[in-house]
Amino acid sequence: MPLSNPHTILLKIIKVGLYAALFTPLVFWDQVIYPFVFPKVIFFRIIVEIIFFLYIALLVLEPRYSPKATPLALVVFLYIAIALSTSLLGENVYGSFWSTIMRGEGIITLIHLGVFFIVLSSVITQKDEWQNVFKFLVVIFFIENALTFGQVLKLPFVKMFGSTRPNGTFGNPAYYAMFALLNIWMCFYFILDSIIKKIKIFSRGGVFVALACVSIFLGIISLYKTENRGGTLALACGLAFFFTLYAFLHPNHALRKYFTRVVQDV
Repeated sequence: MPLSNPHTILLKIIKVGLYAALFTPLVFWDQVIYPFVFPKVIFFRIIVEIIFFLYIALLVLEPRYSPKATPLALVVFLYIAIALSTSLLGENVYGSFWSTIMRGEGIITLIHLGVFFIVLSSVITQKDEWQNVFKFLVVIFFIENALTFGQVLKLPFVKMFGSTRPNGTFGNPAYYAMFALLNIWMCFYFILDSIIKKIKIFSRGGVFVALACVSIFLGIISLYKTENRGGTLALACGLAFFFTLYAFLHPNHALRKYFTRVVQDV
């Protein structure tokens, strides 16, 4: 497909915008009142609004990029519809819609997240494209975890943002802990996928596997140092559930064979 086609150019710009939006967790600006929330929210909203208008133009040229009514899409928009209806029927409709500069949530942000989901799921349709998105997220996770690990080590050139515990660019150890959990599980998925595909260590894919491993290592240490018991407990329970499920679903696992014999004897 020639690059000179208008819809091809639009599609590439939209994809660049989608990747740019993934930088949101790293955005902060210590010259504003809420340096860890307000800059992230404004950055994300601006990016989403730009790519949304470009996406509308893309639909005019290429209707095949129209949103698909997948089960995931239906669940996402059912949640948004419920949140919108409860906000409109609440006591403080203005607050529910706009939220506050301290939180940056509200229906307005939820709508932006919904629009981001529409555009992302409509233009990123191939498995290899999703793999590239995941690889890009691995890089984002690594940068965030490297910064947080620097806070753990109390490196003089790494700033500690408003807390004595590591918090990355979130300004709150609890927020970083939830981000670290997402990081650990997504990197874990990427590593498992690479093992299944038998990707060689000394290859382009192997570099991302190594990066994911390092990111998990840094993330676990930083998560522990946040002293967030909920995040640590969630990770422990998640790992226990995963390996238990793996043991029972794997046809040749010793634990599954043992319980199969027990059931047969009964």
